[in-house]
Amino acid sequence: MLTNLRDPTADVVGKGHKRASNPNRGSKPGERRGGRKAGTPNKINKQLKDMILEALHGAGGVSYLQEQARENPGPFLALVGKVLPMTVAGPGGGEMTPKRVIIELQDSTS
Repeated sequence: MLTNLRDPTADVVGKGHKRASNPNRGSKPGERRGGRKAGTPNKINKQLKDMILEALHGAGGVSYLQEQARENPGPFLALVGKVLPMTVAGPGGGEMTPKRVIIELQDSTS
């Protein structure tokens, strides 16, 4: 049976009209349905990370990174900034957020 076409909850099916929404469908606020579990890494990101670590190992690992720190300090420090934790434990185990990180490189020639 057709009801008022201007009523958005009308139970009318046809071109340009929708059936009234079912209140039992959809997710409740905060409810997850499907998808990856929280914290599960993206498969491609994990594969890419593994490839980068393998390349680093093949290039010399720690000694290679030390060489890059001396020869290319800007990009190396950008890398350091990416891998440092954003929060650190403060006195008594409380959380602290660093305002500034200063890294000084010692010149190996002096």
